[in-house]
Amino acid sequence: MQNSPWQIQDHVARLTTEQISAGIDSLNPAGGATVTSAGNVALSDITLFRVGLPALSPSPLTGEGRGEAEALPSAIAQSPMSPVEFFARGKDLIAIYSERPDRPFRAQICWRLIGSQYGGESLVELPHVAALELILSIQTSLLDSDPAVEVETELAARQASQLADTASARFNDVPTLVTATMLSPDTGAGCFRFPLAGRQLVYIEMIHPADFHRATLAPRGTNPMAIGLAHRLFPQRLEKGVILRSRLRGFFAPAEVANSAVARAYQEFAASEPPLTT
Repeated sequence: MQNSPWQIQDHVARLTTEQISAGIDSLNPAGGATVTSAGNVALSDITLFRVGLPALSPSPLTGEGRGEAEALPSAIAQSPMSPVEFFARGKDLIAIYSERPDRPFRAQICWRLIGSQYGGESLVELPHVAALELILSIQTSLLDSDPAVEVETELAARQASQLADTASARFNDVPTLVTATMLSPDTGAGCFRFPLAGRQLVYIEMIHPADFHRATLAPRGTNPMAIGLAHRLFPQRLEKGVILRSRLRGFFAPAEVANSAVARAYQEFAASEPPLTT
């Protein structure tokens, strides 16, 4: 089995590489992935992909954590309030959550590490320090349900912009300091750029066009530079036997990265086939 960069202990996974360092608590999917460094640059106040599922309570029956880099699939709790499975496989970290009365669908969250791409050919044309991809899948045992979920990224950034035109690689600035701004395919593509405050990096977030319906950019907390980008996923009804899947990618790239490179990477992402997951 392929070695994994994810280290799991109890219900917490840590990713520590030269490219990126981050932590994820499987019992709190709304906590997202807290990024502490990218490309050997220390970062703070950056949390990627907060998945709007209820937080879970640790169970006294929780199994022992695995400190090895390669964790085998294992239930970490017997309680219905806990994830059914939490494991690493290669570059993927996967958490599978059972249906609950307040969230009547089974959810699978896959966090996928995308390696650094400097020079040469790459699957993603954007030259980046490191990247994470979120693949969220849901299904239900009910004949009909409302599966809507919000996924939000929070970070400290000087400004935000949205890719308005892929052909010209034109970005439009989006107001972030006062009120919430609604974004949709009518305002541009599902590709957003954030210069990180005081850093030599930018953060770029992409949502696949099939999943981009509505997003909100709004200030967060008391920090005047803290902003949140929230995507509303799965606005359609969900029937038994149907699996819905959405994808987002978050890149940390050099601050001088060209808009044309970002636009090409978005076009490649938009044309890509859905990845296989468990």
